[in-house]
Parts: sequence; structure tokens; C-alpha cells
Amino acid sequence: MRVTNGMMRTNSMMNMQKNKVAYDKYLQQYNTQKKIQRPSDDPTIAVRALKYRTTLAEIEQFKKNIEDATSWMDATETAIKDVDKVMDSMVEYVTQAATGTVNAKDREDINKQLDQFAQYIYEQDMNADYAGRYLFTGFRTDSPLLFDKAQENVLYTIHEQLEVSDIRKYDYVYGRAEIGTSTTPGTAGYKSAQDYANEAPKFQSTNRILVSYQDLDSSTEAASFVTNFKKTNADGSSSPATVNILDNNGAASTATSVTGPYIVFKDKNGTEYVKAVTIKKVEDDEKIIPPSTTPGEYNEHLNPGDNEVYLVPETGELVFGDKIYDVIRGGSDLAISYQKTSFDKNDIKPEHYFVCEAQDLTNSKSWAYNADSENLSDTDLFNNFTPRPQGIQYQINFSQTVQVNTEAYKAVGTITGRSIEDIKNSCNELDIIEARMSEVEKRIKDLDEGANAKEIADLTELKSQLQTQMDLQKSVLVKSLGAMITTIQGAKDKINVALADHGSRYNRMVMTKNKIEELEIDTNQAKSDNEDADLGEAYINFTESNLLYQATLNATSKVLGQSLLDFI
Repeated sequence: MRVTNGMMRTNSMMNMQKNKVAYDKYLQQYNTQKKIQRPSDDPTIAVRALKYRTTLAEIEQFKKNIEDATSWMDATETAIKDVDKVMDSMVEYVTQAATGTVNAKDREDINKQLDQFAQYIYEQDMNADYAGRYLFTGFRTDSPLLFDKAQENVLYTIHEQLEVSDIRKYDYVYGRAEIGTSTTPGTAGYKSAQDYANEAPKFQSTNRILVSYQDLDSSTEAASFVTNFKKTNADGSSSPATVNILDNNGAASTATSVTGPYIVFKDKNGTEYVKAVTIKKVEDDEKIIPPSTTPGEYNEHLNPGDNEVYLVPETGELVFGDKIYDVIRGGSDLAISYQKTSFDKNDIKPEHYFVCEAQDLTNSKSWAYNADSENLSDTDLFNNFTPRPQGIQYQINFSQTVQVNTEAYKAVGTITGRSIEDIKNSCNELDIIEARMSEVEKRIKDLDEGANAKEIADLTELKSQLQTQMDLQKSVLVKSLGAMITTIQGAKDKINVALADHGSRYNRMVMTKNKIEELEIDTNQAKSDNEDADLGEAYINFTESNLLYQATLNATSKVLGQSLLDFI
């Protein structure tokens, strides 16, 4: 094959360029300590580098999530443990109070101290926030657990699940001696000693549970409270649902709606019933309420018929007649729906604890909270009252999340605060009796022993009956204090369950954190192996390419330096 000088020059220049490219490549590797400078240098290395960088970016975000979650969960744990400590102090204090004299000064101290306990639990711990986000309010981290001011214009319809086992036998004072309206013997309205003796108070027992609020809407307001039961059909639409109704005679029927507050329960056979409850106000005691023609007794609101259920709006007591209680006790599941419009400052917001609806009475706007309206059942109304979970999930690893929050109703229920209100109501009852006792004693003191002997004897009998009522009411208070200890212990058990759940999630997050740190080290090593040049090897390659390039330059200069003229 004929080789010309031009061909030699072309080949020399091409080889020199190739060696120059290699020289530049290894020079860049040596200077940057990276295998490639652009994706086209080696697409495989480039793709792997992108994947490793993406993985490291995700790991960095997971670490930030874990750090934030750790702080959130630390704050939550601190608050729950504080509540647990306060409840320990409550048990100790209530135990001492139950063995005391419960005189006026003692009762005042009890009210003040229990108020302080309640404020510490609900206002300080359960209403705590982290970085401007409330810890125990589920998804509504911008909404405090408590009302920050009195609320009067929003009507809440509350669906509250209750524990059948929380229905307790409750002793109360039934009947009391009332001072006559006349002070002149023989006239209308005057009461003799025998009249007062006939009005002697006595102990009775009832079946009672406290709902989460007191000062509920009354019977007048409840007249407009109509519930139309619905169910979700297979195609997603809703239609009226027929439910079993139990009346005050114990007879069953069916209906698609109910008026006023109602309870839902299952009997021993698992059959679910709806029963309208009777609103029985404390202020109606001793009044003549049609169709009756005789006045009721003191604490009549705690004395329902065998198949009746009373809801006492002022105190939030749900009281069961003996027969209906036996039916409920033999079954399972219990829930109640009721309405409340008036809330005081620092009352718990219902939306953080219950399935409920709220209606603004000023503009008729309404909201539903926590309900699964897309899966309404006509065969399990109780589950319709189950709040939807509001767990805040943080992603802490690939395809792995952890719930960082604890919802308020799963840690600290309303029963602790309601038990405190119940004790305060009992103390107030004693204050009223003492005031009436003082009034009678003043009347006796103002009478002349000679001229008013009969009046003094009659009022002395009234005083004796009032003393009996006071002694009985003190027994009620002492028993309530004893029952409160059991209630607090139950609340502590709930707290311990919440702490155990919190601890298990926290421990899993700590283990994941350790795993993430190991993964970060491994990924960084793999990234380095993929794209970092070996410095020693890069230097050798650079030196070789430099020598080769210099040799190429030398050879090329000799080839290009000769021509045909050199031989003429």
C-alpha cells in the first residue's frame, strides 16, 4: 500500500489528538479526583451517581423528620407523664379528704384544690403545644383543645361512646323536709312537727354514669333535635334506615327517626336498640309536672321508672331505671347523642373527642367532625359514633412511617374533670343544706320560748330532719370521694396504655434512626466507590499519558519536519 507524507501527517495528528484527550482525561481525574466530568464520559457511572445522590437526599429528609418527630414525641411524653404525676397527687389528696370531716372549710378547700388539679391537667398539659402546634388535637394542630373564651352561638350535637362498665350504683338523698310557707300554727301553709317527720329524707340508690359535659340543652331546646337515621347503600348513595326503638314501657318497635337525646345499645343477643331519653331537670324537683297531680320529691331526677332513662342537663348525669339497666348491663356497647350550646372558657372542644356536628346559630352554617359519613351503617350505629383516627404520620424510612401524635381522647378522657365537677356539686348541696339549717336556727332563736313553744317544737323537728339530710349528704360526698379514687385509677390505667403505645412507637423510631445512619454511611461509601477516582491510580495514569503525549509530540515533529525537498 502506498503511504504518502500527507497520510503520515494525518495519522500523526490523529494519534497526537487521541493521546492529548487521554492526557486531559487523566489530568482532570487527578485534579478533581472524580472518575467522570460529564455524563457522557460514562453513562453507567452517571446514572448510579444520580441514584446515590437521590438516596442521600431522601435519607437527609428522613433524618430531619426523625429529629422533628423526636422533639414532638418528647414533648408529648413530658405532658402525659405530668398528668400521671398530678393524678398520683389527686389520689393522695382525695384519700385524705374522704377520711376528713368535710365541714364547710374542708369543702371549700376540696373545691379549690380539685379545681387546681383540673386546670393543671387540661389547661397546662393536655392543651400543650410544640413549635406552635397543639400536641393532642389530631390533624387540627392549629386549634387548641379548650375553648379560649365562652361560647354561646354554636350548637353542638355530640355523639359520645360510653363504657357500660362505668355505670355505677350511686347513693343519693331522696326527699327532704321543706320549711312551711306560714309561721302561724293552724293556718294554711304551716307545718307541724309530724309534717316535718313525714318528710324525712332517706337513702336510695340508682344506676348512674356521667356524660362528658354538664349544662346541656334543656327539653325546650331538645324539641327541635330530630335525628333521621341513614345508611350507605352499595352504590354509595344514602337512604333512610330503620332502627329498633325501645319505649319507656320496655316495648320494642321500629322507626326511621327519633326526637330529642337518645342512647344506642346492644342487648345480650347483640340486637341494637335506640331509646329516647327523658330530660329531667334538677329545677323540676318538687314541682307538679303534668300528667302528674302530685309534686315530686327532692332529687326526683335521680329516680327514673324501671324502663326509663333520665338525662339531667344541669349536671350531665345519665340515670337508668333498674330494668333497662339490666338489659344494657347484659349486653355491650353504649352511646348517647345530646346537644349543648353553652360552653365556658376552658371547656373541652367536642370536636377533639367525639363525632359531632356544629351549627353556627348566627348564620346557620354547619360542620361535621370525625364522622365517616361515607360508610354509615344501620346495623351498627355504635360504630358510627367512633371518631376517625387522626394520627399524624411522619415518613422516617423508605416505605416506613411512624405516628408522632397521641390524640387527647386516647390518653386523658373527660371523666377526671367530670368527677371533679360531681364532687363540687355534692359540696354545693351541703352548702345549701347548711344555709337552710342556719335559717331555721335563726327562726328558733327569734321565737319566745313561752309564747311560741309549739312553733319552736315544730321547727326543732325540722332542724332534726335537716341534720339527718346533712349527715346523709355528707355520706354521699364521702362515697363520691371514694368513687373518685377508683375513677382516677382507671384514668391512670388509660394513661399507662397511652404511654406504652407512645413508647413502642418511640423505640421503633430510635431503631429506625440507627438504621438510617448506617444506610447513610453505606450509601456514601457506594457513592464514593462509584464516582471518586483513586488518587494513586489517577497519578500513574496521568504520568503515563503525559509521557505518551510527549513521545507523540516528538515523533510527530520528526515526521512533519521532513519533506521531499530535504532529499533534492
